[in-house]
Amino acid sequence: MSVLTLRRTFLAAALLLSAQASLATNPSVRTGVRMVYDESTGSTILFGGITATDAGTSQAYELTDTWLWTGARWIQRFPTHTPPGRSSHIMVYDPNRSRIVLFGGRGGTTDFADTWVYDHSDWTQISTPNAPDARNLAAAAFDRVRDRVVLFGGRRTVVSGRGIVTSTSFYDTWEFDGTTWTKTIETGPTVLLPQLVFDEAHNQVLLIGQDDKFAPLMYSYDAASRVWNRITPATLPPCVNQAAVTYQRNPGAVFLVGGVCVTASFTSTTTEEAWTWDGTNWSKLATKSAIVRVTDPAITYDEARNVTLLFGGTEAYGSPRSTTYAFDPSLAAENIAGDWVPFDSSGVIPGPRSLAAMRSDPVSKTVYLLNGLTDISYFTDFWMYQNGGWQRIIAENTPQCGTPFASFDTDRSKLVAVCNDGSTFEWDGAAWKTFADLKTKPTFRRFAAMTYDPTQKKSVLYGGHDDTKYVDTTWLWDGTQWTEQKKNRAPARGLTALWYDASLKKVVIYGGIGRPNVQDRLQRYNDMWALDANGWTELKPSTLPGTRYGAQVALNPANGHAVLFGGLRLDVDAKGLQKQVYANDVWEWDGTNWKQLTTTNAPPARENAAMDFDFSRNNFVLFGGWSGHYLSDTWVLDGNDWRAVPESFTRRRVGGRR
Repeated sequence: MSVLTLRRTFLAAALLLSAQASLATNPSVRTGVRMVYDESTGSTILFGGITATDAGTSQAYELTDTWLWTGARWIQRFPTHTPPGRSSHIMVYDPNRSRIVLFGGRGGTTDFADTWVYDHSDWTQISTPNAPDARNLAAAAFDRVRDRVVLFGGRRTVVSGRGIVTSTSFYDTWEFDGTTWTKTIETGPTVLLPQLVFDEAHNQVLLIGQDDKFAPLMYSYDAASRVWNRITPATLPPCVNQAAVTYQRNPGAVFLVGGVCVTASFTSTTTEEAWTWDGTNWSKLATKSAIVRVTDPAITYDEARNVTLLFGGTEAYGSPRSTTYAFDPSLAAENIAGDWVPFDSSGVIPGPRSLAAMRSDPVSKTVYLLNGLTDISYFTDFWMYQNGGWQRIIAENTPQCGTPFASFDTDRSKLVAVCNDGSTFEWDGAAWKTFADLKTKPTFRRFAAMTYDPTQKKSVLYGGHDDTKYVDTTWLWDGTQWTEQKKNRAPARGLTALWYDASLKKVVIYGGIGRPNVQDRLQRYNDMWALDANGWTELKPSTLPGTRYGAQVALNPANGHAVLFGGLRLDVDAKGLQKQVYANDVWEWDGTNWKQLTTTNAPPARENAAMDFDFSRNNFVLFGGWSGHYLSDTWVLDGNDWRAVPESFTRRRVGGRR
């Protein structure tokens, strides 16, 4: 999390104090994403997309995650193989081979020309003897009569060494028979930002797009003659700029939504419009509810439930979103064609978040997760992870901290949670206790760190940011009252890694971001300090994991070593320039030295995740975090091997002690 991201978080917290995030888990905010309904399984598969520009690293990220929509909720899948991250690719369902075909798209500064298929559980790249040129924003549809994927157009984007962006549009047509790509038309109509759809009612591949002045255009594909024929209906949707189109089998019509444009005669509103094509003309549909118009979203028709799904995209004149909408014609009424229904998954696993508190109880062998920050709000929920699965805990007086700090008091068997304003809570496995009449407590702060010190038999809270400056104060909690440790303060910082060192028998901090003094420049730290009764003392091991903040740390009870993962790391590139990158490296501290561990199958890089030791499985568990977008994946580190934890279908909700 960069300085800019910190500021954004402060503003978001101030604006959203009364808001609560739903319990949904779903793909994160993105645009240029694609999804396809799989007729053989009755589910929808979503892949890729691009995030908004991240303030921490000044770049957007093309995503590599695969999600399955069951009709009620999203489930993240972890296939053995996956295409490189990309956006604005094509994805089409091939019903004759019961698989999804993916081609092209853009990742970073590269346009792709690779072909992949998804067959129920895994992605496989197909090596084709011929293929379209690398491109993004192409259009494709599956011709069910001719058993072919038809692809049209797109563009090739090139970024020079000086950062100059040039774009070349394609107007060619290709067909894919499941094995080979064949070019059928060298130069077709000059349609920009095209959309293709197979109109099953009329056995036609239709092309919808725009000219260079945003005016809508429409064509049909004559495969026998290898030509596109212009269609000029009385009415066309007035703005199809990066719209989305699909075919609805019931009622048997082409369905188009989205797109924004400004022309001399027309300016699109920010309210979504839906249009259908009956083979002769386009008709604008009236809906009960209005939703915000988007560009470059994912769309598909869910035949099993007779709804049209719309996910993600960039809101008109705004930002990307992560909402899943279904256009449901069963909600039709007089002069109303149906309604947009926003979907939220049921809370069977925690939703995507960062800055949540995670702490383990070694006796009950339970890992607890509390609250956290998400896209437009914060969570106020409470979870337990045990025996490889998540369950939500329903309990009265659950802290609603947003981004809490926590420790587990092993002497009293209490989970201690502290909110930004110093409000203090304890969980005994059955109920939350609130300490309402504290004479003293930590002053307001965010991004602090907290752990339990069994030597002092107190929880230790250190550092943070008070929305004006970084703080260097240390507070101790004994289960009854807070006292401030005022001796020999460490430099002020936030987002530091903090843990109890079993060898030194002291609390230790590593890294973080802050200022030694208010007048000093912002610093990213690569230092260590240890706390005893006389305050903080700097440690100076010969090797350090490198300058970073937002890393996670947990103790291995077998040897007392601390294991540190990830964070936002400050690297130096080949030109000697500093840059921040999200990290996924793992380091081990034995009380004297740091050693980088070589691990396999590492999780995607991230900062501000939640991590602790899982006593039920004797391994480390990692959840969520931020890497340009919020994450909701769960990973375990067993020895030197990482593995993703697939979602459990356990639906129990736990209340009180089990």
